[in-house]
Amino acid sequence: EQYIIGRNTTGATILNGRVVQISGGQGDQTLVSLSAGQGLAIGVTTEDIANNSTGRVTTFGIVHDLNTSAFNDGDRVYSSGTGTLTTSPSGSFVGIILNANANAGTVLVFPFSFDNPDGTTAARPAVRPTGYMYFDSTLGIPIWWSGANWVNASGATV
Repeated sequence: EQYIIGRNTTGATILNGRVVQISGGQGDQTLVSLSAGQGLAIGVTTEDIANNSTGRVTTFGIVHDLNTSAFNDGDRVYSSGTGTLTTSPSGSFVGIILNANANAGTVLVFPFSFDNPDGTTAARPAVRPTGYMYFDSTLGIPIWWSGANWVNASGATV
């Protein structure tokens, strides 16, 4: 397992199993906050991190003892806009559910991997950074989020 020690200065506790991103630095400490699903996720917390405290964030490896009962073994998971895990593609790929379980769930975390989400036009991700690529299976082509619209390789809105 690879991890960092992150400091929470958000004003609220970051709960165990939440996806976080780097929000800054303070001396030799890395500041973390909940991921907004915009492609900046660095890992998953492995313990509750109270405000103005530090805690472990797994950046690569297996996080144990989570409630993953909403998922199936093998599901690809992403960060939602609020730092929770979801199967809805966003700009922040997090990893894969190894064991779906209410108390002993496990997630293989590898947020920096290359993930090419795909799906129908109706299933396009609601949370995505500018430049985010998605293969639209309804249209049969890759498309990109321009910051305002989904566009094809020619730049035309689709």
